[in-house]
Amino acid sequence: TPTKEPTSPKQPTPEPTREPTTKRPTKETTTPEPTPNCDGECCDSTSWRRNDNEGRDCGWVAERKDVRCDHAETRKKCPATCDACPTPAPTRACSDSPTGWVSSTGTTCQQYDQLLLCTADGGEGTGWRPSYGSIADYAMGGVDATDACCACGGGIATDAPMAQPTDCSDSTSWYHDVPENDCAWVQRMPATRCQEPNQDNIPAVEECLAACDNCPVEPPTTFQFPETGVMVYKGGDPEDCHCEQNPEASNVVPVCCREDSSCFRQPCLAGRTKDGTFVSLGWAEAARRCAEHGASLCFEPPPATQSPETSPNCEAAGCGYDREFVWTNVTCPKKDDFQFPMNGVVVYRGGDPSDRKCETDPKAKDRAFACCDGKNKCFRRLGGNNEGCLAGHGDSFASPTWAEAAAACRDAGAALCVEPPTAPYKKRRGPNCDGAGCGKYDKLYLWTNIECEESILPEAPKFPDEGVLVYKGSDPNDFKCVKDKNKAGIAPVCCFGNNACFRKFEGGECMADMALGAGMSWADTVAACRAEGATLCSKPPTSTDKRQGPNCAGAGCSGGGAYGWTNIPCPAA
Repeated sequence: TPTKEPTSPKQPTPEPTREPTTKRPTKETTTPEPTPNCDGECCDSTSWRRNDNEGRDCGWVAERKDVRCDHAETRKKCPATCDACPTPAPTRACSDSPTGWVSSTGTTCQQYDQLLLCTADGGEGTGWRPSYGSIADYAMGGVDATDACCACGGGIATDAPMAQPTDCSDSTSWYHDVPENDCAWVQRMPATRCQEPNQDNIPAVEECLAACDNCPVEPPTTFQFPETGVMVYKGGDPEDCHCEQNPEASNVVPVCCREDSSCFRQPCLAGRTKDGTFVSLGWAEAARRCAEHGASLCFEPPPATQSPETSPNCEAAGCGYDREFVWTNVTCPKKDDFQFPMNGVVVYRGGDPSDRKCETDPKAKDRAFACCDGKNKCFRRLGGNNEGCLAGHGDSFASPTWAEAAAACRDAGAALCVEPPTAPYKKRRGPNCDGAGCGKYDKLYLWTNIECEESILPEAPKFPDEGVLVYKGSDPNDFKCVKDKNKAGIAPVCCFGNNACFRKFEGGECMADMALGAGMSWADTVAACRAEGATLCSKPPTSTDKRQGPNCAGAGCSGGGAYGWTNIPCPAA
């Protein structure tokens, strides 16, 4: 475990606060620290060891630097020995990113610069002591100072893109077993030979860059956020999505896609750390990080059939992102992209999900609306009071058109509801969105994005003032009058026009299992029947045939011992 970096020039170097993984003395000893080999301000690392072998430090490299300096990591760690010290880079306009980044011990980018903890090319500075471990040990959410801080070679360029030379040449000293098996030998059969190692166990893919098609990708340095925003998807649920118009939105994480549309999350670039801190990346920074890995933010929405390997949410791919929204390059639709369905849309009465009709005029008056997420959870307002009602409230009611309602939902990070109500009905579910405030909406029809069918059921019936007859499931001659539409213990029964009846939804699930005493109200039964393309039974039994008429004998769900609802008014007393 690394020790804490210094956070102020005046502070003494703190002692380690936890026991390191590799046992090191935590107090001053009489053994002097090794003096690094330096070329000006460019010094070899005194803590690095090739393959963690204690005897293979930069001094070991110097013994045969003509061969051992050929490895990219060695040149980076032993730049003075390998004559690999960087030439001063031209000053660039740069911003630390993520903004406000701090290391896992609270050290800022400014302190890394002031205390000479790093170099401009991403190396360890003269102020970095071997006892600290490595800069990567202090990463926060997978991002260390060499990624985040301009002073350490990271950050994000804010000037125009500059052409960068790309080094893509094969090593002249690497070979496998015998000198004849060099990079040219690898190039003849790269599919199998790129994984072959040399005498130092370095695979060809790391040294024969051209032969193994492993040339570094120089990513672009600037990215343009789409004018209309981008879609973001919940990592664990691709149906939970919204349009994000803030390119610096918090709590959004990056997922990258390759050219073949396959996705990846690792190395983890953002997300929640073990202590619960959330480290986010803005859209441009996320795009840049993907480009560094030869990929991009995903351009395609999730496929209709969920495929975690090719979806922008990239479900179950690690990093704990299943709980977060992820950046994409899927552009949000423009306001004028909303197309009213040719057959019209179904509108629902706010206070009664069973009361619906087909609306063919996209500019119809006196329409309100609710918005839904991917799970049919709805809302009518933003905030905790009616001042935030989406279509206005009271004197401010705006009577929006269908397109205006669709755009308002989009801007609120949701959409007009696309699923009908489902029984049994719950408040704040579905397109009517009962119980979600803006009480005036209960009396109005609400816009949806549910296209009308060729024939829509007639207007929902009203409960007769005189009550309705209910029939015993096992005996069509046993019936009585019920005047309370919410009476408990009455079974739901539905009929088609030919008086054929049913008690189950199309998938086979009971509307109510009467063995459990789980009856249904009259209004909920009306809505459940209409959702199945049927109505309450309006004709009395005409025979003892099973599955005919309001008693619906033999239709299951333990309905034989219960009375079932109808739409047959009670006879006058």
